Amino acid sequence: MIVEHEVLEQIEEEVIGRALTWVCNLIRGLGRDEPMSILKEMWRAGSIALHDDAGQPMPSWVCEEIWRVRDESRAAHVLATDLRSARVHG
Repeated sequence: MIVEHEVLEQIEEEVIGRALTWVCNLIRGLGRDEPMSILKEMWRAGSIALHDDAGQPMPSWVCEEIWRVRDESRAAHVLATDLRSARVHG
């Protein structure tokens, strides 16, 4: 199973996304030890976006800081982008 694919399937129907901590725990549950590295690559590829608690997209510099310090406790929601359909549903 491809972890990235499973993440997208789990979050694609969530209008407000899933909490960053939830997604990191999902990735760990799938047997991977570096959830922030996986999410960073998915974000850079355009598959996911991070939004704040108010539903606003987080600026790139904030996302980069989250990835750099591996701040899983950050109040952020992970959402699938429009690219998800092509990756998940072929």
